[in-house]
Amino acid sequence: MTTFNEQRSGGARQLQDAYIVAAVRTPIGKAPRGALRFTRPDDLLVHALRHVVAQVPSLDPAAIEDAVIGCAMSGHDGRRGYLQHVVVLPAFRRRGIANALVERTLAALEALDIRKSHLEVLCTNVDGAAYWESRGWQRRDDITRYSFIRNAGANC
Repeated sequence: MTTFNEQRSGGARQLQDAYIVAAVRTPIGKAPRGALRFTRPDDLLVHALRHVVAQVPSLDPAAIEDAVIGCAMSGHDGRRGYLQHVVVLPAFRRRGIANALVERTLAALEALDIRKSHLEVLCTNVDGAAYWESRGWQRRDDITRYSFIRNAGANC
């Protein structure tokens, strides 16, 4: 959960300052027959905000200007950047949140003189592949990924 101040530039929202005040685990989707199938996304957000306020008693709820429901996690090996996770809750997609997260991530890597980055998309994630391709990322067919699991289950 982050709060941020926004600035409009040519009609587009730009993330200016982000402050992480707390983290709350929430479902990222709703199963067709799941318990949350009739729950509105904004109602899920209210649940998350209540938990944030409970975790941080010094936080004045009136000070929350906006909420961004998304996350980008990246790293590097000193030469190449890697975007491990970029996710925005489905109800909050197509609002520029992922674009802002990716831009900030790539700018931070560039500040370290890391100009080439990689990411992975599951073969079944057609929407994810379309998102990255629409932003100029190129699919590579020259690399095969290998994984090894040591003393753990398949989904460790």
